[in-house]
Amino acid sequence: QLKTKEKYFDLACSFQFLEHVPTLGQRENFLDHVRASLADSGLFVFSVYHFDLRRAKNQESVEGMHSSGIFFHYFNSQELEQELKKYFSQIDLKPIDITLPLEARLKLPVSLAGLLSRFFEHIPYINKLGHLLLVKAKK
Repeated sequence: QLKTKEKYFDLACSFQFLEHVPTLGQRENFLDHVRASLADSGLFVFSVYHFDLRRAKNQESVEGMHSSGIFFHYFNSQELEQELKKYFSQIDLKPIDITLPLEARLKLPVSLAGLLSRFFEHIPYINKLGHLLLVKAKK
């Protein structure tokens, strides 16, 4: 286990890690450690897999194992906020990495697809197609 000094960091970052922690207890232990290592006004910025509209419509599993044997869990916004509110006073989360239906078939240039993704992050309902949740949590 990584040991850090309490109230030492202004910012902690973790990208696509928390969804690979298999139990709620282990996630709570991780979040408690992150919170303890943050300064009083510290910020935790991270991303996780999002149980997006496509996955819900297709009735895909919320958790499972990748072909490599690595555990995964897809979070919905409410579930993740519920887990975080024990540790952080302000939580801002938003879906990112929006891919529209049939977008892959259009073979758009990567730069245009990125612009569309960032645009649709701000459109209610369409942003529920985001593959990831980006979270900013303040201590």
